Amino acid sequence: DGSHGSPDVIDAFETAVKKAKPWTVMCSYNKLNGTFASQRRELLTDILKTEWGFEGLVVSDWGGAMEDAVKAGNAGLDLEMPVAKVYGKKLRAAVDEGKVPVAAIDDSVTRMLRELFRFVGPDFEKGYSQQKIAGPEHVALAREVAAKSIVLLKNEQDLLPLDGVKNLAVIGSMAEQGNL
Repeated sequence: DGSHGSPDVIDAFETAVKKAKPWTVMCSYNKLNGTFASQRRELLTDILKTEWGFEGLVVSDWGGAMEDAVKAGNAGLDLEMPVAKVYGKKLRAAVDEGKVPVAAIDDSVTRMLRELFRFVGPDFEKGYSQQKIAGPEHVALAREVAAKSIVLLKNEQDLLPLDGVKNLAVIGSMAEQGNL
């Protein structure tokens, strides 16, 4: 209904969620009024899961997009990515202390298992198969998508190629992790 923000953006996102029925939605990294999107119940549970009927898995954005296991657990964040730096033991303690209801964990586990079964399929109990998701046809498709997604730079000031460059700074968390 567009009442939660910019009508055009909200309506487009709502339509995509309702019609495409994605299996996962990643939270915005940004904070809204000082609180990460991954920790806002009105966004994750009230609007996305309840009002829009999203049945999939809600994941955090990568690296630092949440800071409070209690807020995120109560907001409806299902999975912290890429690893549990905030969830894990902190979320377990929050549940044990009654700060996050077991029902919230049950909902998240249900969502995770539903997507796992959808993704891996009926052979899940036989074990995980890397070939099922990374076979030659998947690699070929990924290569095709990557080739069609390449953005070419305009060389308006003749900066390219970077011949003779001895040092180049690569900045950001992905550079620190060596994932480039």
